[in-house]
Order: sequence, then C-alpha cells, then structure tokens
Amino acid sequence: MIIKPFDKPKPAGGEALVGWEGEQQVAFYLRRAFEQDDAVLVLNDLRFLVSSETDDQSADYAQIDHLLIYRCGFILIESKASRNDQGVLHIDARGQWTWRVGTKTFNRPSPLLQVERQSAALRKLLNNSDLPRVKLLGGLLAASPHKLSRYCLVAIGDNMRVEGPGSATEKRVMKSEAVVDAAKAEMRRETSGTGIMGLLKPSDDAGVVETTSEQRRVIATYLLQLHVPVGGSHREGRPPMMTSPTPSAAPAASSHAESASHEPVRMSKFSVICCKHCNSEKTRVVYRRDYCVLCDACEKYSAIDPACEVCNERAKVRKDGPVFFRDCAKCRHQVAFWRAHE
Repeated sequence: MIIKPFDKPKPAGGEALVGWEGEQQVAFYLRRAFEQDDAVLVLNDLRFLVSSETDDQSADYAQIDHLLIYRCGFILIESKASRNDQGVLHIDARGQWTWRVGTKTFNRPSPLLQVERQSAALRKLLNNSDLPRVKLLGGLLAASPHKLSRYCLVAIGDNMRVEGPGSATEKRVMKSEAVVDAAKAEMRRETSGTGIMGLLKPSDDAGVVETTSEQRRVIATYLLQLHVPVGGSHREGRPPMMTSPTPSAAPAASSHAESASHEPVRMSKFSVICCKHCNSEKTRVVYRRDYCVLCDACEKYSAIDPACEVCNERAKVRKDGPVFFRDCAKCRHQVAFWRAHE
C-alpha cells in the first residue's frame, strides 16, 4: 500500500533532475509491486528531523528515498542515477565508489554508507518515540519498535553496469528493476524465522520482533507526521503521542454537516488552523453534528475537508484525546491532521 506517494517537485535540470528521475523510477517499481499489498506500506521521499540547535539552518535531517514497512521491520532504499541512465559504477575492494560516464570519471561517496546512516537515524527516532510496543517471540513478550529489523538497499539506473572487486561481494547494490525482488527476498528471509523460531537466528533482532497490520499503520502515520519537505520547517508541528494502536472511535459523521454551506478548509499537519472567514488563528475543532472548525474571533464555523490523502475518498474524522484523525474505510489509511492546544 502506498502511504506516501512520490510527489517531490521536479527540478529544472542538472544533477538534481538526474537524482529525481532515479527516485521516480524506483517509486514506479514499488507502486507496481505493492500498491495493492496491505502487508507492505511504502513511504517515498521521507525527510525527518534528527537533531536541531536554535534555528532551522542548524537543523540536521535524515532523508530516506524509499521506505518499506513490513511484518518484521523496515527496508530502506537509496536511489542513485547517472545522466541519461547510462555509465559504469566501479566498487573497489575497499568499498570506494567511482562513476564513469563516457570519458568522464567521478568519485562519489558510498550510497550504502549514506543509507546506513539513515537507518541509524530511523532507529534512534523510533527508540525515542512513544509508539506502542510490538510483539517479541510470537507475542510472549513485547519490544520497542526500534528493535525491528532494518535492511538497506541501493538502486542504480537500469542501463548502468556494476563492476569491480567490491561488486562481487556487495549484494545490496542492484539495478532499479531488481530492487523489488531483492526487497521481497529479504522479507521472506525475515518472516521465515518469526515467533519462537526467531531464537534460532544469529541476529539479536532479525525475525524475533514483528508487527501487526494495525501497528504498521500506526508507525507509518507517526513517520508521515514527522515528514518535513525541503524548504519546510520542523517547527510546523510534531507528531501525536501514539499510546494505542486502536484509538477509540468518534461519533458517526452526519450527512447534514456544516460542509453543506461552506467550502472545506485544508488542514496542515499540526500547524495553526486559520479561519476561512476572518483569517484569525484563534480557532479550535468542535463537534456540531460533525467535527468542524470554530473561530473564537468571528464565531463562525468552517467544515473540515474529509478527503483521504491517499485515495481522495471521503474519510471519517475522529478524535483521540487532543489529536484529530482522518480514517479512510476504503484504503484504510489513517492520518493525524491536527492537535488541540492543551
């Protein structure tokens, strides 16, 4: 299931455009493979705050090109492309990367080291979160989500060639067209040793810790709320405290909602909601036949846009503590879009 589609703006040209085209190609393969698969959740171009000083210029972000969430953990994919999707990638015995396109040769930092740093940032993020604990040893115990398996892959252009002594031993580097098969093989390897059988695996984490489909959706929603687009600010909001994977349901929506008389207001993720009538920031979400926005300045109501961010079908708005969610019955996507002041 595609939770976060590839929606990065297309650059005008240069190296940025080359990288964009590589990410778009991998996103296409992932969408074709997992769009109808509820067991695998896909987030493209996920960027979240790792650490921050006093301003946005000092903030440190991790950017994951493609993230798959499945039963036993995560698969991170780093996309790398060359101009016109051609050339030769040389990996020497020390793991040094060299790109050769035509008569030109370029030394490049290792994308494997890059995606492994992103993996470490993801582990730290999950370790510091308030996400619900997941199953350990088939449900006999529980563990933090940061104990879930994390596996890294690098996808290069389909028309490129990999050579060098390092290419023979590094199986995590492949053409984009092969990345889906590699991801599925890793998922099968991990899930083959879940439950008590996971004790027989050499790794401390692999195959022992697993998630339910509901827990995967909660983790995906949490990460989606942490996403900060390039040019955005981490000060726009923080994710909710996810204390339960099955929050209580809100009252049923009514067909006579306030939306009949007002245009919907598109909510930003945990940002201030401005009144559509007077543009005041003194607003709050209230229940009046259905959930809507009340402005304390002009005392007028505005409807909440019920459209699902994934399939655009009408979603159900519900409240869990101070956090408001959209739940889509069609694609089962859940997203927290606003947090009340406490």
